[in-house]
Amino acid sequence: MSTDTRKRQSRYTRRDFLEVVGATGLAMGLGMAWSPSAARAAPVKPWSYIPKGAKPKKLVFTSWEWSNRYKRFLPRWEKDWGIPLVAELTPPGPTQFDRAYTLFAAGDQLDVITSLITDRAGFLGADMIRPIDDMPGVEEYVKDFHRFTKECLVVDGKVWGLPYFVETWVPLYYEDLLHKAGFDKPFEDWDELIEQGLKAKMDKVSDYPLLWCAGVGTEQLPGCWFGLTWSMGGVFFDKKGNHALGPGSVARKALKWWQDTFLKTKISDPRSLELRFIPAVKAYMQGKFIYLLIQREYYLSFANDEAQSPIAGKVRAMGLPNNRIIGAGHGFVMCTATANPEWAWKLLQLVGGKTKDGEYSFHNLDLELTMAGSGYKSVMTPENYLKRVGKWVPKGNEKEILAGYENATGVLEVLPVMLEPWYRSWIDALNVQVQKCLRGEISPDVACDNLIKEIGKAKKKAKV
Repeated sequence: MSTDTRKRQSRYTRRDFLEVVGATGLAMGLGMAWSPSAARAAPVKPWSYIPKGAKPKKLVFTSWEWSNRYKRFLPRWEKDWGIPLVAELTPPGPTQFDRAYTLFAAGDQLDVITSLITDRAGFLGADMIRPIDDMPGVEEYVKDFHRFTKECLVVDGKVWGLPYFVETWVPLYYEDLLHKAGFDKPFEDWDELIEQGLKAKMDKVSDYPLLWCAGVGTEQLPGCWFGLTWSMGGVFFDKKGNHALGPGSVARKALKWWQDTFLKTKISDPRSLELRFIPAVKAYMQGKFIYLLIQREYYLSFANDEAQSPIAGKVRAMGLPNNRIIGAGHGFVMCTATANPEWAWKLLQLVGGKTKDGEYSFHNLDLELTMAGSGYKSVMTPENYLKRVGKWVPKGNEKEILAGYENATGVLEVLPVMLEPWYRSWIDALNVQVQKCLRGEISPDVACDNLIKEIGKAKKKAKV
């Protein structure tokens, strides 16, 4: 993380800490004023802790619609705490963060924001979010994080929110078509995937055995290349921020392998380059493809939904070769525009942590409604997981899915620069260059050479 980002962290923590102490005169233990060290010395149950300061007239929350989870759950806030909640909910998609930016730019109240890790750099660059290390009892949550959740939400020792949902970047496969192609089990290495695809194509089992979520976006096409490269043993940037895209790099090898599936073996459907997550899974549900790569495991809730999928019950999630899987932890984060950090912390816990009864109520509901994984180990036990999502998971597949949660590596380990202010601009260039490569307009070497140059351009644009 850059020096500027670290300065922002320090500034926010001190400023907001002083606001809390100055406004509330909060005392804990033997009359001692509350402080981070005091919170660590005397464990707090943050879900039942009641702020001592006056209740605000309202709190403001931004997110996007996905199923009816917020309509069902958010009324609980006012019932539990007696404070009106203004929920600014937008449609999902490329503009889902616009409302948060608009409110912040206007100087309006904004307390809790929903943030995808792939978009967190924008919020950091705009000075919109702050770490929550100074909030009482935050350690109680962090110790229950999955390893990859912690790698995504705890950066340079600072806790940047509580889990919204987490995911593993893995393939899905259609059992019946795999068996029809003459294979008993899915591929175990990338060469075997080529062999399976070629046989299925030659035997006319499938015109294009592979479908990819490779539409333009911050996660879709980039995530496919990131997942391939990580599985093959590589990274894109090292811990110091130096790129790993040069000649002979694993990233170049992975891009060449990927391009060959479109142009040489022609086992990948060219329409993949137009498909983001939901369009990709809907196309996959028609039963014409063996594999959907590299998807998110919770899209089994689409593929195995009897109400909408002709192949329901026949789609399974799997791991990646070398047991190298990327995991992403998305978060509910506190906005710097909040006038009352203590009560914003309570709202943050309602959706990202426990309700006042000590239950992970939102996370359990989200599992039941959408299959979106929880960032907490105690929620993702085999018993609780199957209880919530068993209708979408074929028998035994839960073991492989949960093993992915145990083994996944946080995406920031693969791309430490993801939180830098220039990253989003660079990702825009990546989408252009890689799509050109996969269409055969440029070679993998040219694409990577261009992306190395784009790093400097992105930094200059961000004034880094």
